[in-house]
Amino acid sequence: MFLREFERAFRDHNVSIQDHWLSNLEICFESCDNNLHYDWFCRYVKKPVVELDRTVTWDDAKALLQEKFDLASQTTPQTWMKLLLNFKQRPDQSLADALHHFRLFSTLHNKVSRYYYGYNH
Repeated sequence: MFLREFERAFRDHNVSIQDHWLSNLEICFESCDNNLHYDWFCRYVKKPVVELDRTVTWDDAKALLQEKFDLASQTTPQTWMKLLLNFKQRPDQSLADALHHFRLFSTLHNKVSRYYYGYNH
């Protein structure tokens, strides 16, 4: 949803996303409540472009964002249901923190499944 809205804003204003995606995406991450997301952006998206002088296109950045944040497309419905049913929030844990840990666990589970089995199960 975010990616579609981000791309739509460029189209609606007749601005080249290929030329201006980095600075605008950084603004989005700066306004995010989760500092871990901004740190991830700086390390994996901004640093290669700014400090390492690599060419990163919008399509490259979009693929990184989907890999990091689009859990629904990375996980089969059965696995997703198992993960949700086993989800536990500790009494001393905020909902935001619990969801962050759930996201990390889900991503790790997905990567391990792909590595060992070649697919999500």
